[in-house]
Amino acid sequence: MGEVLAADSAGDPSPGGAADALRRSEQRFRLLVEAVEDYAIFMLEPDGTIASWNAGAQRSKGWTADEIVGRHFRIFYPPEVAASGHPEHELEVALREGHYEEEGWRLRKDGSRFWATVLITAVRDPAGQHVGFAKVTRDTTSRRQLEQEREAALEALREANAELAVLNERLRKAADDQAQFLAVTAHELRTPVALLSGSAELLAEHDALLTETERRDTLGAMTSGATRLRRLVDDLLTASRLQSSKLAVQRDEVPLASFVGAAVDTVRRTHPSSEIVVGPLPSATVRGDSDRLAQALENLLTNALRHGRPPVEVAALLDGDLLVLRVCDHGPGVSSDMRPRLFQRFATGSTAGGTGLGLYIVRELARVHGGDARYDGDGPQGAFLLELPLAGAASAATAPEGSEPV
Repeated sequence: MGEVLAADSAGDPSPGGAADALRRSEQRFRLLVEAVEDYAIFMLEPDGTIASWNAGAQRSKGWTADEIVGRHFRIFYPPEVAASGHPEHELEVALREGHYEEEGWRLRKDGSRFWATVLITAVRDPAGQHVGFAKVTRDTTSRRQLEQEREAALEALREANAELAVLNERLRKAADDQAQFLAVTAHELRTPVALLSGSAELLAEHDALLTETERRDTLGAMTSGATRLRRLVDDLLTASRLQSSKLAVQRDEVPLASFVGAAVDTVRRTHPSSEIVVGPLPSATVRGDSDRLAQALENLLTNALRHGRPPVEVAALLDGDLLVLRVCDHGPGVSSDMRPRLFQRFATGSTAGGTGLGLYIVRELARVHGGDARYDGDGPQGAFLLELPLAGAASAATAPEGSEPV
């Protein structure tokens, strides 16, 4: 267009020729603006009244030139934005600083909204007099939607990565727990296996030389080692079945004295020198599996003997529909940092041994029976509480006689 103007002017250097060239240039520019369809390009009077309209404006906003010229440009803004005086503010900034740019929602003739990029430029004549504003608007709704979709995808990816990190941490923790469990289990197996092996070798090689007392002591050691192995295997199987909800549990009426006596006798056989004091027991019956109830109490007693100080005391009381068994020793109690994970699988708090399954099994067996297990940190020593619903209580298990998987 510049070359055409130069040729026209050169062909006719008179004032009239220059004026014609200017008019042709303005006409061509007007045709250019009117032909652009991707951008709404129009002029505003100094007060914001629309003075011109192009094809791009009609295409993006929906009004024809006859419908819109002479109206205030606030018509393009959502009602709440127009009511706030924002359109007038745009013109004030453009007049003061020369231009104004923003992105925001605009309205079409049919009332639908679109996201627009807007540029308003103050227009002055050669004398510097302000004569209006040039406004260029482009519908960028599609681009904004793409950006929002991209941001949503990035956010979803961030969330997925965060979840993956959590899962990876759980896997790492599970692997660490498994490694610790295998190491502890191997350690726990070593003593009874060595005891059984040594006793068996002694009997095999020197039986004829042993006195009756020595033979009886050796057999007793073998029995103790076998009992420890049985308990370890029982704990491993119970934990596995609890984890997979495949533990078979009998549903019988079990007297309190029955399973308490069985548990204490078993622990005393395994720990002949242990001091276990059982207080007066109320005449009470719970509904459940006597062997599993005894196993839960055995684990509490073994835990107290292993980590506490003698004597270990067992007490029972009735609390509404609950039977509460209280097991405590005279040690310093459980440290505060260990308490939150006492009943988790593989949780071990010291070097005193153990697989870290005992208390986990206690709690899960209690819950299978409709009760719970917890640690009471009140007092100097603290105590473990095994809570079980009494037979006939509303919270007790209501399964039929026999066994059921849980």
